Amino acid sequence: MTEPESHTLAYLRRIDEKLDRVEGRLDRVEDELLVLNGIALRLEGREVETTGLKAILDRPERALGLLGRRIADLGGADKG
Repeated sequence: MTEPESHTLAYLRRIDEKLDRVEGRLDRVEDELLVLNGIALRLEGREVETTGLKAILDRPERALGLLGRRIADLGGADKG
């Protein structure tokens, strides 16, 4: 092998090693993004669940408010 070819091969090997390290870092970043995506999906699910539970808990309160207004309307109609 001539001298320039060995320098070129050595240079290419160093580039290849650096690319392997970068690829490893990208794989770790991808793994972290998958974990974060899973966490975000769970949080969104809990938010939907919480919103639904709050609506269920608020339903009797709304019904009592409607009954109160109806009673007030009926009381006003008796006086009129």
